[in-house]
Amino acid sequence: MISYLDTSALAKYYHDEPGSTRMQQLISQEGRIVTSALTELELTSFAERLKRERQIDSPAYHLVHRSIEKDIHSGKIGLVEIEAAILKNALRLIRQRRLKVQDSIQLATALAVHKRSDGSMDFVCSDRALLEAARLEGLRVIDPTR
Repeated sequence: MISYLDTSALAKYYHDEPGSTRMQQLISQEGRIVTSALTELELTSFAERLKRERQIDSPAYHLVHRSIEKDIHSGKIGLVEIEAAILKNALRLIRQRRLKVQDSIQLATALAVHKRSDGSMDFVCSDRALLEAARLEGLRVIDPTR
């Protein structure tokens, strides 16, 4: 089974907030975890925001940053490159589902993975609008906060 994690869900793995326990369970289960290459940028921005807003101190920031880097570069979390076909589908999703740019790229990437996985994929996300768009696109969705 493949689990596609968008940034809103994956951030809960690195920072304690509602849904973090569910994300810990999901990531510890056997199966393949994938996300868009965009997620590495978004997670780095997320960690920077936590530090800037003083939600975490410097040692915690460095721990979060190292954990993200280790998990991605070790292959624990697989990154899916953003190809031209994904960008084309993201444009369709912006128009049809009225998604933000980042969300459209996440969903278009998930749809590409889903197509290659013969349907054995869960889309894990905590953003209501993105979850609804994913449902409308035919994906099986999981909200770790519920």
